[in-house]
Amino acid sequence: MVLQATNALLLGKGFPEERIKAHRDRRLALDSLETEDPTVRSLGLCDRFGAREHHLHERCFYDGEYIPERVKEDLLKAKSYIEDVMKILEISSYNEK
Repeated sequence: MVLQATNALLLGKGFPEERIKAHRDRRLALDSLETEDPTVRSLGLCDRFGAREHHLHERCFYDGEYIPERVKEDLLKAKSYIEDVMKILEISSYNEK
């Protein structure tokens, strides 16, 4: 869900779909967005995306390295990330009206 939320954010902020196909593309796009958007920067979305990518995707999924309590904590952080992205998209949608 973090990936889908990130894609929605980047598409909603005008990044073309072909520029966000790989994880590297998303990281670069978030870096760029943070320099342009103070809300995204203040929420630290780039760092948070990278942390979820590392802890949940790389360590847990690929390496099978996990501690159940830590995974639960990471999932709560993922939920918070998604909620913050939804707020940004709602604000952007409201401002466009």
